[in-house]
Amino acid sequence: MTVFRHFDKLNDHRLNNHWFVNDYMLTEIRKIRKGMLHVVGMCKMDKRKFEVDGKERNSHAIISMNEFNAGKVRSCEKYKSRYFVVTANYKGTPVKLFYVKYKNATKWTILLTTDLSLSFVKATVIELAVGELVEPSKYGTVPNPMEH
Repeated sequence: MTVFRHFDKLNDHRLNNHWFVNDYMLTEIRKIRKGMLHVVGMCKMDKRKFEVDGKERNSHAIISMNEFNAGKVRSCEKYKSRYFVVTANYKGTPVKLFYVKYKNATKWTILLTTDLSLSFVKATVIELAVGELVEPSKYGTVPNPMEH
């Protein structure tokens, strides 16, 4: 968790690569600054279940319920995508799930945030901006954002 504390002074949102989004990570980050830090990150489309409307559902079930509902699916010209939003609980943590299909994609992806007030555009901006900062970490180093 020291890597996440390293970014603590930047702002109130943290980006995490999809393999980091799990219940332990969400709980630990939400403890920092008494719940004032939020997570924004891509989430794998796996068997994990989210509580939606009082029922446990995996992402494939959530997509089936929403992808053909014209009232729920929105378009975003800025990011050339279609998306729908679901508010859920993931192992006790309230989350907002943006199911996104980019321009020519055939599969949906999930952008997860613990900040229930974020819009799709703002969550995407945070993901893209911080993603550029974190990218070098895949080579074994974590950049110090205070040096930039």
